[in-house]
Amino acid sequence: MRRLEWAFDRLTRLSKTDSLTGLANRRHFEQVLEAFYHQARRYHRPLSVIAVDVDFFKAVNDTGGHSAGDQVLKQLAAAIVLAGRKADIPARLGGDEFAVLLPETSAADAQAVAERIAAAVRDLKGPVSLPGQGITISAGVADLDSAPIDSPEALLALSDRALYAAKEAGRNRIVQAHDLTGALPAGTAACGRQADRDSQKVVALDGQFKQLFLRAVEEIVAAFEQRSPRLAGHARQVQHDALLIGGKMNLSPRVLERLRVAATLHDIGKIGMADRVLGAPADLGPETLADLRQHPVLSARIMEGMRFLEDEVPAVRHHHERYDGSGYPDGLAGEAIPIEARILAVADAFALITSGEGGAGVSEAFAEIRTGSGTHFDPAVVEALAATLEPAAAVTGSLAGAGLKPER
Repeated sequence: MRRLEWAFDRLTRLSKTDSLTGLANRRHFEQVLEAFYHQARRYHRPLSVIAVDVDFFKAVNDTGGHSAGDQVLKQLAAAIVLAGRKADIPARLGGDEFAVLLPETSAADAQAVAERIAAAVRDLKGPVSLPGQGITISAGVADLDSAPIDSPEALLALSDRALYAAKEAGRNRIVQAHDLTGALPAGTAACGRQADRDSQKVVALDGQFKQLFLRAVEEIVAAFEQRSPRLAGHARQVQHDALLIGGKMNLSPRVLERLRVAATLHDIGKIGMADRVLGAPADLGPETLADLRQHPVLSARIMEGMRFLEDEVPAVRHHHERYDGSGYPDGLAGEAIPIEARILAVADAFALITSGEGGAGVSEAFAEIRTGSGTHFDPAVVEALAATLEPAAAVTGSLAGAGLKPER
């Protein structure tokens, strides 16, 4: 009988708890929020909610894999518990979305809790190196006096809207809901639906602007490549070959799109480099080599200023990492290197080996790539390149159409 009671107690706890972090799950949080909301309204007491999520969390997963992402989420959960108070109710709502319910707490006091959480997170040593920064969070704070609120859902939606404003303002910050500009809908459902509509509009505009931006960048890259005959058409060939490889690896359309964009931008950081660096011979001196090795970081920094390119940053930053960990800029190894970056490494090298009048033929170039399989390159990507070459080599004249240099 005791064992049965213990089993039921455990099931009850599991139904309320997020299995990864040990915090309350969304379902339990919403139930508790509803109870505290009606109590606060009945007795005219303060009540606040903090909405939290991890900045560039997708980059963590892409760079270090899902195990690294899980570690960051567990670290954040621990930081929230440590920075909070015993009466606060923290929860993981899903993905990298967290919330904290603060009974008997005004927005001003909730701000102090949010700042402690942010400070605790900044002190964390994350499992991966993110471009230009460590792990940070964005947060939104709302209480019952922040706007006309008529339901617990409206309070949560308002904190989420403040969080969205924090991310739009550049991330790594906390925004109070009462500082938001523009009229707020009075009703719960209206508030939530309006936020959803606004988000959808922003996403659509981001997509349109991204395509316009990429078209402009392609022209800039083409002009830049004219500075060095060896680089003429390089970005286009890398993009073409990378997509062939990605297709052979059965990557999803979403990943292939990231790969397409990253291939276009992978050398964008070279634009500001001197001609002596770009036109240097293969046996570079130490100073020139050090300058050249900065281009993945410079490329990533250019992209970081544009929110709509954040998904492609890891691929660009890490396309010169090596499978054995001896690459740059961060010394990542194996599957810690994003798959898009591993593909770009092979496509980039293949394009350079076959480029120019004195470039190698297909067989010679592939033989060189294969010597680096398992050390410089991901063996699976090398084999995918081999699979793209076989049908092209079997058809007379098809190599040029495939973006490959025929044998000399």
